[in-house]
Formats: sequence, C-alpha cells, structure tokens
Amino acid sequence: MSAWMDEMAVDEPWEAAYWADFLATFPGNPAVATHAKSVASKLGADARVAQAADAEEDIRQFTRKHFNKYIELKAGKVPDASREAEAAKLAAKYPGLPHAEILTKLGGTS
Repeated sequence: MSAWMDEMAVDEPWEAAYWADFLATFPGNPAVATHAKSVASKLGADARVAQAADAEEDIRQFTRKHFNKYIELKAGKVPDASREAEAAKLAAKYPGLPHAEILTKLGGTS
C-alpha cells in the first residue's frame, strides 16, 4: 500500500492523501507509518488535495439536496433542468478532477 500511495501522489494526490492518513495510524510497520505521515504532510500543501476535499463536500451537499436517503431510482432518472444546471456549475469548479464527472453524472439522468 505504501508503494501504491507513492505512485498515486503524482497523478492522484487526493487518493494518496487518503491512504497516507490511513497508513499513518494503521498498526503495523512503524517505518510505513513514519513514511505515510511524511507523505500526508507533503500532500496537505497540495492545492489539488484541498480542491478534492471541497469537491467531496459539494457532492455530499448536492446528494443531500437532490436525493433523499430512501432514494427512488426512477426519480433520479427523470430529467431536471435545474438539477443539471446546478451540477454543471459545481463541476466547473473542479476541472481535471474526477469529482467533476461525478457531479455531472449526479445532475444528469444516466
């Protein structure tokens, strides 16, 4: 996992940051925990990691607003222009992040 975290740090730092946080406190090899803490600290300064955290909060808020916890799958497939416009506006805040695609799909009918 540590090697995978290091690989992700380049192209997907938001994912690497999650693994770094996890591995930093996971019981096991202290050298891995020390390395993970270092990676977490470094990635904490990466703007893409902060942007991804903001995107995840927007995704949570969007789903709370548009989909109740007892979601009816049919309701999500009905076109809703205001939902689609809101999702597109949110997605535009996160170019280059996969979170933008998630928001777009949440707004659409797919």
